[in-house]
Amino acid sequence: MIAKLKARVSSLLLVVSVLLAAPAAAWDKTGHLTVARIAWERMSPAARAAAAELLAAVPEDADLRQLLPAGSRPLAERQAEHFQLAAYWPDIVRDGDFPERREKYHHGDWHYVNHFFETRGPDNTPHERTDMELLGRLIERLDALVPTLGAASLPAAERGIRLAWVLHLAGDVHQPLHATGRVTPTEPQGDRGGNLFELHGRWNLHSFWDRILRESYTRWWFQSEDSYVRRIAGAITGEHPASEFGERVESRDFAAWARQSFEISMASVYPPELERGRKPPRGYKAHALATAEERVALAGYRLANVLDQELGAPQSEPGR
Repeated sequence: MIAKLKARVSSLLLVVSVLLAAPAAAWDKTGHLTVARIAWERMSPAARAAAAELLAAVPEDADLRQLLPAGSRPLAERQAEHFQLAAYWPDIVRDGDFPERREKYHHGDWHYVNHFFETRGPDNTPHERTDMELLGRLIERLDALVPTLGAASLPAAERGIRLAWVLHLAGDVHQPLHATGRVTPTEPQGDRGGNLFELHGRWNLHSFWDRILRESYTRWWFQSEDSYVRRIAGAITGEHPASEFGERVESRDFAAWARQSFEISMASVYPPELERGRKPPRGYKAHALATAEERVALAGYRLANVLDQELGAPQSEPGR
């Protein structure tokens, strides 16, 4: 009895540590959960059921199965929340306090694919640095992982891990600074997606964009995280319905997804009036929020489309 109690306590502490871990990453937890909620609401029942089944089958040591909320709520509600939390799981496994889990499941260079540019002339006109190779494996991993999600030849446990990564990377690739490195004389290899662009206080440009939803939408004291995310998702999809994007929702060209993020970043993320070591200028936060909301909406719609195609149909062999 004592041994069982200790095991349960250890398991509970592990889950709590997983839920509280918040390493620096792409869209923060709120952003990733919102992308996943938008996708879940748009997915077919068959794709939802398949996704829930895969996430329930992941290996115990991934600490992903344990993210399924307990309690008496209907299973469908808890599965939806599990799906959302799975989209954040690739950031959870960065945590160095769990070295074995980190070694097995963390892949730092999967989260980004940097295109490079620099500004020139008195008007700081942006110019792409086509002589510099793309940095990061985000596109490569989406290309590799997505076609395997419905592959009957692969164990469900493996496909569940791959699904969590797809949920996450579909969000990452729509964050403009996850596709960008700005080259300057002091940063000839790029600024690591704005991570080296320090703003006032504890912020850098990357973290400013990562946290924009959480910083802009107040979470009421009585509101659960799931309710908070559903409210944000509802506001964003109300402002940006899928019809706004037309055929762009149907795109499965992951390189084009990243390219769009890069072009946004090159055009408007680094305006001349944005200065290092200072607060962003008046109006910049509103611009960032509007851009982020549009990108989060499109990410969710595209993710739903991809998962409907991969999980909403009979299982197949990869690439078929």
